[in-house]
Amino acid sequence: MTIFTKSLSATLALALVAGCVTARRTAESEDEDDVPVAAFAKIKCTGTALADLCYDGKTRADAKETMVTATAVTYTTIQSVTGLNDLKPRPTETSGRVGAEQKLAQFDAYLYAYTKPSDNDFHLILGDTATPTAQTHMINVEVAGRPDDNDTVFKAVRTSFLAIVGNPKSISGYQCIIGKDGKGKGIKVNVSGGPFFDTSHASITVKSCGALLTVKRWEIHPVTSISTAP
Repeated sequence: MTIFTKSLSATLALALVAGCVTARRTAESEDEDDVPVAAFAKIKCTGTALADLCYDGKTRADAKETMVTATAVTYTTIQSVTGLNDLKPRPTETSGRVGAEQKLAQFDAYLYAYTKPSDNDFHLILGDTATPTAQTHMINVEVAGRPDDNDTVFKAVRTSFLAIVGNPKSISGYQCIIGKDGKGKGIKVNVSGGPFFDTSHASITVKSCGALLTVKRWEIHPVTSISTAP
């Protein structure tokens, strides 16, 4: 698989926003992806609007700021992602994307809740039923912060997500689309992106939204596209 640098021409950026995906690191082979890469250098963005914010974390930062280039969809349900086997050997903080992380997932799901922690990624909890039940499969999906001020691709995805939730000016704590009792209906969305084995958490519990749980460490990160679905 070919990986492109994040320094995109205007023409390529527009094409990627329309449905393709991009990546941050320089060209390297799949085999070389198994080798840890240099740690991502955090760059502060000058914009302060939610869509403009740069990523401000460190755990597997380079992998989180790399969009997969695969165009064929491998994973078509939440369960097909959350049911993946743990990555072995376990990725380190500087590991690039490996194995299933280089493939593409795309599926319809329901947005139950979202937040923006201090790293500036948007964390979305999605499920495969309109209202969460004991049988619902759930997943954590992350709309990543921008890699730098020159980026247009990550910003476009952030802008798309914010439009879905009404363009809030600020986000504090989890916002419950389904209500604080967890009994409301989520927003149906279509989401695509790269599966990601997050070593920083095993599961997420959102007690303010009906005690939602994500499954295992597998999530979608970064999201390459998100839109409302019929």
